[in-house]
Amino acid sequence: MAATDLDDASGLRGFLNRGGFWRLLLLVVVYLAIYLGAGWISGHVGGHFVDDDVLSSLGSVFFQLTFALVVGAIVLRVLGIDWGRDAVDVVALVLVTGLLIGYVEELLTRGIGVKMLRAGGHGEWAVAALSSLVFALLHSINLLSGQELATVAFTIVYAFAFGVLMYLTQRVIGFLVGAMILHGLTDPTTILAVGGVDELKTSGHTNGLLEAAGLVTFPLVAFGFILLIFIRGRVSAARVEEPGTATTVG
Repeated sequence: MAATDLDDASGLRGFLNRGGFWRLLLLVVVYLAIYLGAGWISGHVGGHFVDDDVLSSLGSVFFQLTFALVVGAIVLRVLGIDWGRDAVDVVALVLVTGLLIGYVEELLTRGIGVKMLRAGGHGEWAVAALSSLVFALLHSINLLSGQELATVAFTIVYAFAFGVLMYLTQRVIGFLVGAMILHGLTDPTTILAVGGVDELKTSGHTNGLLEAAGLVTFPLVAFGFILLIFIRGRVSAARVEEPGTATTVG
């Protein structure tokens, strides 16, 4: 695409391509509004975790630090997508499919998987690690579609850390639907941004927002591995609930 085409692009893409300090400032204000909105949401669903000392528990760290970062990464993806590139019906189907992916994968790994691991007597560290490992290994089937080993390997590492974050979402909120929603928003926006499934970089032209969203991936991965270290507790078989119902946070 020529430079003149980029300058003439309409909508959000045209806004970004025209650049300028004031446009950047407006974009930052919008992002901060969304970020603060995520903080408002976490304040209403996080209960006492929001009022506790930030380092007092996993729930406090998640609701006071992690939740807004996850939402922020999704927002960067959404803002960086060239919404005019693909047909409206294609975009709509990708969004619906992404929500279904979040529902199915969370039900399998954080719903049924977590329930079975707890019923087997595993402590919560093992439950988080093993359910995340299963979730990560699910992505190894991308090798069958011809993806390069390096791409699949990075996807597995990322998926493991993402799985830990989704486990924490399910655990501290107490409902599997929370993880389903976050997961369901992450997949379709990533697919639309990069033009494929589990790709490392975009096809065609990229932009600063997508590059920023890509950079957020690395601290999120690190955060997932770090938080895994501090997971404690045990849920007895007698307390195991059906997938999707509330659970007690230890």
